[in-house]
Amino acid sequence: MASYMAEMCPDSVFACSAKVDKYQNLIDRYVQGGQGMLCGSDQNCDELKCVDDVCCESDCAQPCQTCNRPGAVGFCVSELDGTSCDDDNYCNGREVCFDGTCTPGEFFICDDRNPCTEDSCDPGSLCSHQPVADETACGIEGTCRLGKCVDSSIEEHCGCATPEPQAHGFSALLLVAAILLRKRIASSG
Repeated sequence: MASYMAEMCPDSVFACSAKVDKYQNLIDRYVQGGQGMLCGSDQNCDELKCVDDVCCESDCAQPCQTCNRPGAVGFCVSELDGTSCDDDNYCNGREVCFDGTCTPGEFFICDDRNPCTEDSCDPGSLCSHQPVADETACGIEGTCRLGKCVDSSIEEHCGCATPEPQAHGFSALLLVAAILLRKRIASSG
C-alpha cells in the first residue's frame, strides 16, 4: 500500500499522507491471517493454528491455556487463575485453573446419613438415595423397612409392628363384580 501512495501522492499534493506505512504490517497480518488475527478455522491462519478464534503460534492443547488473553493475543499462555476448566462431572467437584494447571474441585458427598439407603452420585446431575433391601440391619437393634430404620425392640413391646403391604385392590374388585353379577342374575330370573 505504501508504494501505491508514493505513486499517487507526489510531495506537492496537500491531501496525501504517509501514515498508512505505519500500519502496513498490521494490514498485512490481517489480510494474510497473521498471529493474533481473528479466525474461524486453521485455513484462515497462515501456517498457524486457529485457537480461541484467533491465529495462534501453537494449538494450546492443555485445558488451562489460551491464545486469546488480553495482552498476549496470538500467544499460547496460561488462563487466569480461577478460570473454569470443569469436566462437567458433578461428583468430583468444579475444577478451576491455578498457575496454568487445572486443579480438582472438592468431591461432592452424597451421604444422606440414612443407613437404609444406598447413596450414589450421578456425574451428570445429582445424588440419588435408593432404599436398601428390607430387613437389612441398621442402628442398634433396628432393621430397614421401605428405606427407613425401624427399631425392632420397640415394635415387639408395643405391638405396633408395621404390617406388610398387601394387595387388596384386586380382591375387592372381584368381590364387587361377584355381588353385581349375583344381583343381576337374581333380578332377571
